[in-house]
Amino acid sequence: MDFSSVRLVASDMDGTLLNTKHELSPDFFTIFNRMRSKDILFSAASGRQYQNLYNCFPGIQDEIIFIAENGSYVMCIREKSFTSSQWIGILPGIS
Repeated sequence: MDFSSVRLVASDMDGTLLNTKHELSPDFFTIFNRMRSKDILFSAASGRQYQNLYNCFPGIQDEIIFIAENGSYVMCIREKSFTSSQWIGILPGIS
């Protein structure tokens, strides 16, 4: 499969990315590193509060775009916090 045009992968958390114990699969980090090696950004999206999402990704928080509180709060540590209407501008080549 050709993923050369993929620039961003976004995933819901509960019931999608997290298991029934509310944990990430150890396989996630392998897949995440493969995406990063191909310059594919990852975004965690949830109704959860930002800090709760942040705590789910130890060691890689500064490489993730967090879409929290049902999209009303977006954070990319490399940039700054901003409202959902402003966040597209930080995604290079995705506007």
